[in-house]
This record gives sequence, structure tokens and C-alpha cells, in this order.
Amino acid sequence: MSQNLISGFERCRLGEFGWLPGSGARSAEPRLAVLPAERLSSVAQHFVRGSRFLRPLVVAFAILSFLAFVTPTAHAQAQTAGKITGQVVDSSKAAIPNAAVTATDIATGAVRTAQTDDQGHYALTNLPVGTYSIAVAHEGFQQLKQMRVMLNVATTVTLNFMLTIGSVNRR
Repeated sequence: MSQNLISGFERCRLGEFGWLPGSGARSAEPRLAVLPAERLSSVAQHFVRGSRFLRPLVVAFAILSFLAFVTPTAHAQAQTAGKITGQVVDSSKAAIPNAAVTATDIATGAVRTAQTDDQGHYALTNLPVGTYSIAVAHEGFQQLKQMRVMLNVATTVTLNFMLTIGSVNRR
């Protein structure tokens, strides 16, 4: 109804309480205002009448805009983490399995822990970029700490630890 051309004029719906042309007063009822077609821009005429050409362009623009904002965000998330790996051995260079390796982000206090495998290897993955304090502990050995380990974007820091025999930690 609002898209019909009537004697050279376009009808445009102005909303629930529209202005009546020339009256200067608001109407309590919904009304249609009649505007001369020549006062509407060509783009507005396409929206009012509908356009088979304009709709696909709007859809294509919306899809491209979505992809332009989503793709860099996903890429940025993948590039904001790093990992710390290494091996824990004793003074005879024998692997120490089940040692606890703890990384503490100095700025936030966030803590991540990993256990060494049978060969003494560990991996702390998907760590946010930052500066870490790394602690290694195992019962029967003295605890070791490595302070101020800098982790940068998409990097792997390798830290190997050699634990010395010490007092047994009892709980």
C-alpha cells in the first residue's frame, strides 16, 4: 500500500504518530503522508519501491562486512598465545616423571600447571603473552624457580630444569 504511485506522488509511512503535511500538528492516528516523487532521491525511491538490483548489493555488503570483522578477530586470537616447553631431569640427567611445572603470569596472577611425562617432558600451551614465573617441584627434590620468562606472540620458549636431591616435601 505504501509503495503505490498515485498521480505523481509517493506515499511514505511515517510511523505510528506521523506528521500531516502542511498541518503542523501531530495526528493521534497512524497516517500516510503524501510526498511528491521528485522530492525523493533515487536511492530513496529504490527503497520505497523496492529494487531487484539493490537488494543483492545490500546482502553482499552485509556478508562482506561480517567476514571483514570476523576473520581478523579469529586470526588475532590464534596469534595472542605462546607455549613453554622443556624437560625436567635430575643431576644424573635421568628424566623425572610426574614433576609439577607451574607457570604464574606476573601481571595477572593467573596460574597454569602441567605434569611431566615418563621422559620428563612438559608443555604449557595456549599461554597468553606476558611475563611468567616458572616453578618446578617433585617430592624428594628441591624446588626450582625461573623468574621473568618473557613469552611473546606465537612463540615457544624452551626451559629445561635440573633438580637436585633435597629434603622430602611432606604435607
